[in-house]
Amino acid sequence: MKVVRFVKTYRMYQPGERAGFAKAEADALIAQGLAVDPDVVAEQQKAAAEAERQKLAAEEEAATQRRAVIAEVISALPEDGFTKSGVPEVDAINALLNDRLPDFAKHDQVTAAERDAVWAEAKA
Repeated sequence: MKVVRFVKTYRMYQPGERAGFAKAEADALIAQGLAVDPDVVAEQQKAAAEAERQKLAAEEEAATQRRAVIAEVISALPEDGFTKSGVPEVDAINALLNDRLPDFAKHDQVTAAERDAVWAEAKA
């Protein structure tokens, strides 16, 4: 016996319901697109969740590296790279930044909000 979960109405079964059938009949229902194997679906969802977790981890790592490079650039700015209020100039950061960032992180110029966040971390 093989359990299937229906994705379309079939006889008395509604989408979302589960039922057990002989393996050949269950395989036929799956092949016709009326049902899915819940174990296979669970494995696919698990794999998709893991892929998403890895993607988010890679994005966070890239963001962390980018913030570290921005902080390094800020520390290397000359005196005229700061505003009168002592905040680093975004244009001065961007001028030095592209020479130091790896290719994967060069997609965006530093914004004032990003500069402010890194500056706040550096001053803390």
